[in-house]
Amino acid sequence: AVDMPATLKDRTWTWYATGPNHATQLIAGPNKGRLIVPANHRDAANTVNYSHCFYSDDHGKTWILGGVTQRAGNESCIAELSDGNIITSMRIAEANLPQGTNGKCRAFSRSTDGGASWGSFDIVESLIDPGCQGAIVNYHKGGELPSATLLLSNCHHASSRRNMMISVSKNDGKDWTPAYSIFLGRAAYSDIFVLYDGSVCVFYENGYGKYGTANPNEQISFHRIPPSLVSAKLGLLKK
Repeated sequence: AVDMPATLKDRTWTWYATGPNHATQLIAGPNKGRLIVPANHRDAANTVNYSHCFYSDDHGKTWILGGVTQRAGNESCIAELSDGNIITSMRIAEANLPQGTNGKCRAFSRSTDGGASWGSFDIVESLIDPGCQGAIVNYHKGGELPSATLLLSNCHHASSRRNMMISVSKNDGKDWTPAYSIFLGRAAYSDIFVLYDGSVCVFYENGYGKYGTANPNEQISFHRIPPSLVSAKLGLLKK
């Protein structure tokens, strides 16, 4: 085991958490092999939220604090793009947005230096979200280089934690289409990943009232879309 050094947290930060979902190892570009862990924190006053990351270039022996996004980033997940750059998908801390800005959706930021710094804070209003964690992954089979196709799992609902959805981007996150609803009922946190054979899998919290009123945290379920169905379910070409 390796103790994470104190340098991964600015001493003025208060709340601090990782993920909560998978980390990423880059497989292309100048930072090939880099391990990147998404994280989030609050400022010294414990009121303003930010997303950030930390990374390792020696297979986890040592770790470096990466860049911090603009304010209002929260729980996040990172995916590699087709050009070797990376993108982070963020839950929005709505209270930290300028008045009148829509925070019931997902936000994104991009890095061209492997997570050492982050660009603009881009709000995507078509990806509605009640204020909940979500996950993102690059769709490619094992042994292949990153594609321009990204998959996002989140609660696709503007006011309630329900409707666990997979949304698809076929142009490195520039445009998104809600593609497939896994579960219409109460749901919450999730993680999405692609198996070596091209299967798309989602772990997600959900509930349907097994112990009374439906609670989105009653249980964790697993949903797999096999390669033979990714075209029908997600509009992806079979490989």
